[in-house]
This record gives sequence, structure tokens and C-alpha cells, in this order.
Amino acid sequence: MPAKATSAKASKTLAGIVRVMMLLALIGPAVVLAGVIGLTFGLLDYGLGLEIMILHYGRLATLAGVALGVVIVLLALLRRRRALILGIIAVAITGLSALGVERLRLERAENPPVHQVSTDWSDPPGFSDAMIGRRRGAANRVEADPRVPDDLSALVSGPIPAGWLAYRGRRVAEINAETCPEAQAVPRQLHPDQVAAALRSEGITVVGRAPWRVEGFVQSPVLGFTEDVVVRIRPGRTDVRVIRREGLGDGGASCRRASAIIAALGAYAIS
Repeated sequence: MPAKATSAKASKTLAGIVRVMMLLALIGPAVVLAGVIGLTFGLLDYGLGLEIMILHYGRLATLAGVALGVVIVLLALLRRRRALILGIIAVAITGLSALGVERLRLERAENPPVHQVSTDWSDPPGFSDAMIGRRRGAANRVEADPRVPDDLSALVSGPIPAGWLAYRGRRVAEINAETCPEAQAVPRQLHPDQVAAALRSEGITVVGRAPWRVEGFVQSPVLGFTEDVVVRIRPGRTDVRVIRREGLGDGGASCRRASAIIAALGAYAIS
């Protein structure tokens, strides 16, 4: 067989290999995207969508995709330069997907396995019957003195972060005191209108109001996680409670949400 024909055949074979590698590299981002869409539109539950599809299989597949993208680039530089663009695209897509997943994983692993914060655990703010009705079907219950389960595997579908093991069996009140010290009551009785305005300024939809309580919820635009908020108003102080409806650990989201609400309320307290 002439050398030219042999070279053409080898080039065609290499092109086919590159195309297959490109398709394999995109499996990871596709799995992650499917998990994100499924969670955002309520098609998948938290365990399957986040813990299994995104944080476990999606993470492994995107890391493998990055490696395949790098191989495509190397092949392009050595043998088939026309594949360079495909390699760069593969590395960019898989790399961005891997970074996003890794950020989610680290945020979850570096925070305790809790999904709520209260400024008063001796007498935590309670939700109205109407709000409890809105929470019907939520995985996370509203409890007066919640604890982290001893058996984390019963509530976690994917791998359990190693740092969570030290929190097993502990009261959420103790964990909040250690990891969210900024969750402190506003030392003033605020008017319900002020509370409602503060909540709305933080993007929270207010759904209930009384002289002693204002409550609402907020849903993340991506992944669709819902957090319920109640602000209790009493003489001399105003307390806040935030609880996410799904997931054992929220990556510190409830603490950040409560802190932002407290800061917004504090602006009214000094006005």
C-alpha cells in the first residue's frame, strides 16, 4: 500500500478516535446538566439529583472528561492539528463543569451537616399552620430541638463527607453556636411592616404576616432549593429562623441567609 494511502487511512482512524474521545469527554457535563435541570424543575429529588448525579458520578465523569480533553489537545499538537479546536472545547466545557461541581462539593464538605439556623434555640420561632402546610412533603421536618442523625447513611445517597462524622448525634443548637455565631437576635421589637420590607429586600417572598410573626420562603433559581423563613417579634427582641426543605447539609446556606436577614433587620433597628 502506498505511503500516502497509509497516511490517509491513519489520519482518518485518528480522526475517528478523536471524535469518540470528544463524545466521551462530554458525558460528565451532560450528567451534571441533567442533574441541574432535574433539580431546578422538580423532576429529581435531592439525593438522586445532587448527591448521586452531580456530586458523585458527575464529578468523576467531568474529571475524566478533562483528562480526555487534554489527550485530544496533545494528539492535535503531535499528529492532527485540526483536532486542536475540539480539544480546547472539550477541556473548557469539562473544566468549567468540574470546577462548578468541586465548588459545590467543597462547600458541602466544609460546612456541618445541618440545614437550619435559629437565633433562639431555647424557644425557637415557630411557623404558622399555613406555612407548615406549604412545607408538606418536605424532607426536613420542623423540630423544637433538632439533632444530627447518628446514622448519616440513612439520609445521604452519595459519599458522606469525612468532616460530617464528628457531628453525629449533636444538637443543631450547639453546632449553630460554633459555626454560625453571627445568628443573634435583633435586640429590638420591630414592626411587621419593617420585617416584611427587610425580607423582601433579601429576595424572600412574604406569605404570612401577624403582629408577632412574619414568614416567607425563597427558592434558588438554579437547583431549586427552597428555604423557609420565619421572623418572630416580641417585646425587646426579634428572632429569625431559616430552614431548608431538602438535604441534610446545605453548605452553610441557611447561616448565610439568616445573617443577611439579621443585617437587613438591624438596619431598621437603628433607623
